[in-house]
Amino acid sequence: MYNVTKKIALTLLLIITPLIGTELNQKYLINSSVHTNTTFRTYDIKIIDEYLTYSKEESLMLEIPYSHIRNDGVITQLYYSVGIVGSAQWYVLQDTNGIVFHPNSISLPMGKWIDSGLRAGYIIRLVIMSAE
Repeated sequence: MYNVTKKIALTLLLIITPLIGTELNQKYLINSSVHTNTTFRTYDIKIIDEYLTYSKEESLMLEIPYSHIRNDGVITQLYYSVGIVGSAQWYVLQDTNGIVFHPNSISLPMGKWIDSGLRAGYIIRLVIMSAE
């Protein structure tokens, strides 16, 4: 009985801990932190079965709270995790061609990435640094 309780407590801790300090959206997690005049926003997007049906030309549109793209620009980094180790290990996603920024949104070429080998359960991490 003690081992079962211990396993349940550990499982709940592993599920709840990553959500602390994040905003939960239906399909992705958002973590935002401000450092002096710079804001870092991290978007963790889990590839779900719905995305596997995207054609190579289809994109995923995300809302981002940044409307100054026209004048100020942003710096981005893109990673992926294979899901087996969760978010403990990240690889640089080399193919960033097709990402389009708009005021208050970003379009990610999800269909292209699925076609190139990303699978359900993988996690894409998009880090956006912007001046505020």
